[in-house]
Amino acid sequence: MYRAIPSADLIALARQSPCWLAQFQPTACQGEVQLCHLIKQQRLRDYHVPEEAIWDQRVLVPGCERHHNALDKTRTLRVPRVALPPEVEEYAAEHQLLWSLDRDYGEL
Repeated sequence: MYRAIPSADLIALARQSPCWLAQFQPTACQGEVQLCHLIKQQRLRDYHVPEEAIWDQRVLVPGCERHHNALDKTRTLRVPRVALPPEVEEYAAEHQLLWSLDRDYGEL
């Protein structure tokens, strides 16, 4: 199965950016800055979002390894729905995933 990967330019841009997630947790950043999906990557695949749309910049933010882990794995980092970039809402609407934002970030 074909799996899209982010372009080298997109990866480089993320690494030059500050951790967007840091504003939601008092712990200091740690590790390399990477691309973080604000709608879980596996959920995008489970709901048949086309592979090329999984790395759409509208659903990605830069985040250090510590905060990315806190968002996805330990779920100790909480982002309020109103703080999501408007592009995430647009992306979710296009892919019929507004329910996912309701579930993970609360209803508007």
